[in-house]
Amino acid sequence: MSRNIAVICLNNDLDPIQHFIEEIENSSIVIACDGAYERLLSEGIEAHLVIGDFDSTLIEQSRTQCVLDKNQDMSDFEKALNYARMKDVEEIIVFGLKGGDPQHEFSNQMILFAHNQNIRAHTPNSTFARLMPGRKYSIRIEKGSSFSLFTNDYISDISVSGAKYSLNNRTLSLGSGGLHNESVDGVIQIEYSGGSLILLSNNFIRFE
Repeated sequence: MSRNIAVICLNNDLDPIQHFIEEIENSSIVIACDGAYERLLSEGIEAHLVIGDFDSTLIEQSRTQCVLDKNQDMSDFEKALNYARMKDVEEIIVFGLKGGDPQHEFSNQMILFAHNQNIRAHTPNSTFARLMPGRKYSIRIEKGSSFSLFTNDYISDISVSGAKYSLNNRTLSLGSGGLHNESVDGVIQIEYSGGSLILLSNNFIRFE
């Protein structure tokens, strides 16, 4: 395994299942957030580690490592992200971001802004990518796919190429300024120097 990649599974819909299986096969560790452990078992997959307060999961006679964390000020998703950070994971891939309680769903999306890590989060009809400042990203995305860029505050010196609407050392603030761009050749390049940035696409994406 050339890269240290973690797959984090939340206790929601794991679709698109074909991408889920592919990402599992290419990962270094599979982390289940509490009740997601049993959801994975139903797919014939046993996580390497399950983390949470275990309010919805009972693990018996399992080889899976269990990390009990009863901190009620953090969600199981945050606990899993923090665990991955401690293990120096290079990239985190999340499934189950959407589904279930809409308040939990919105909380999961906001957590992406709070964690300065390379994260791709897949849902049945979209992909969220948390991008870090000071790094140049090459992102594979199907030609003609729509994508948008969002910040919860202010982005400085952002450059985007390979897209219908290119940017060159621009600023981006909270609002609709980054809405509905389009990939023109199947790969887009993005870099910026400060702030918190999320790319949202209606298609599957991958970091190159």
